Amino acid sequence: MSSPPDASLQAPHAPPRADARRDDSLRDRKRRATLLAIEDAATALVLEHGYDAVTVDQICAAAEVSKRTFFNYVASKEAAVIGASPQDVPEAEREDFLDGVDPDVPRALMRVFLAGFAATRIADREQTAMLVQRRRDIFRAEPQLGAARMTASYRFQIELVDLVSCHLDRHPRLRRLPGVSAEAEARACVALVAASANLGMATWLNRDSASFDDLHADCATALRQLAVLVGEPSTAATTTTDGIPHE
Repeated sequence: MSSPPDASLQAPHAPPRADARRDDSLRDRKRRATLLAIEDAATALVLEHGYDAVTVDQICAAAEVSKRTFFNYVASKEAAVIGASPQDVPEAEREDFLDGVDPDVPRALMRVFLAGFAATRIADREQTAMLVQRRRDIFRAEPQLGAARMTASYRFQIELVDLVSCHLDRHPRLRRLPGVSAEAEARACVALVAASANLGMATWLNRDSASFDDLHADCATALRQLAVLVGEPSTAATTTTDGIPHE
């Protein structure tokens, strides 16, 4: 009887078996559910008792996980409270952005920015909104945690600056700021998009009911609003409900 073929000798591009895909999907759902339980417990406890009064053991008990499992999912108590920030630009969005020639670079970058944060999402819309609301309240009460989240997000923004610099070098006709380097223009673009995303998130959180599509729309509106504010004032302009003036 011949032995079964060595897996390393099989076709490298053979599609995964259906049962393997189901196993991967099940593992991913379990991973997300465990991480959500940890972040849910951490934010609820810290919001109620304060950061210094909450221990990892208490979070583990509330999340019904072992301490070993806790540290397999998050690096520290702080990480469980502030949540994950994107570390890398999703490859598909990176390629689309670099290959695209959208004359509105900030608008194109906003799509990349939101895709990066969407890749870290572990919950549905309602659960995500709940975590964001809790963290906003925690950051107000514990400014050092807000600073830690900003530091973590800043690493992602540095990668975005590199991405935009490369894009502007590849498509110099998209440049808008004369007399500065592509990197300097990229930094300004990323700062504008990050500020617009924060404003859009604040609007989204104040909605009674909203989808993630609404979040994208709110961030796009915020980007236009900030562009209007820094533009030349027009005494003849009238403002619509979205905050965008029209002649």
